[in-house]
Amino acid sequence: MKRYILVFPIAALAASAVFGQSLLELQRDFITPQPQHKPTIIWQWMDGLVTKDGVTRDLEAFKEAGLAGVQNFQIGGPQQSQVGNPDMPIGGDRWKDMLRYTLDECERLGLTFGTHNCPGWTSSAHPAVEPKYSMQKLVFTETKVTQKGDVVELLQPQVDTLWNYYEDVAVIAMPCDSVVDKRDVINLTANFDCATGRLRLPDSVKAGMIILRIGQTTNGKTNEAQAPESGRGLECDKMSRERVLRFWNL
Repeated sequence: MKRYILVFPIAALAASAVFGQSLLELQRDFITPQPQHKPTIIWQWMDGLVTKDGVTRDLEAFKEAGLAGVQNFQIGGPQQSQVGNPDMPIGGDRWKDMLRYTLDECERLGLTFGTHNCPGWTSSAHPAVEPKYSMQKLVFTETKVTQKGDVVELLQPQVDTLWNYYEDVAVIAMPCDSVVDKRDVINLTANFDCATGRLRLPDSVKAGMIILRIGQTTNGKTNEAQAPESGRGLECDKMSRERVLRFWNL
């Protein structure tokens, strides 16, 4: 037991040396933490059910409780709340006015303000995200070459009719085997006419080979489960710097 009693002051002295503080300063900052060391709180606005009086009362209560600031979430949707204020849609004039008022109140009270990527929980979605800028998935169709010819027509892969978005990525031919060596794969993209779906077959493509028409489409993922209806949209494509920047500029 004595060994543990002796270790504590040594550890405290080491910590004070690292942070450049005396033991009295460490004790003071622990009992009365500086603003940058105080906690913040998750502050949820439920689908526009927010008033300026309510904002002020909340923020003043947070300040009195010793909090440093708020992390704002715009919440709604079928899994969160079945009621809301349709007169305060996300991005509308009333909503923007409420947000400006909130920022002014945070500044008055000395509170920090943070907000999420978009309405909902863990999303980067927006109603203005078009399908081609959203998260993507690959789709394809297979066409077997039954006899050697000059041209073959390739069907477009099916996509969700809700979004109706498709863009060709590549056309390849390969042997109809369970295991295919990459050296046997033939890239036919340059021979393919996206507008007509017609493919010119070179002599290297033999009867019995499989042709894949590969394209991309939206994966249809949105922030629907937790976002108010006015703030729902497709997730932006995290694999594209251009599309992420476009999302932040919406």
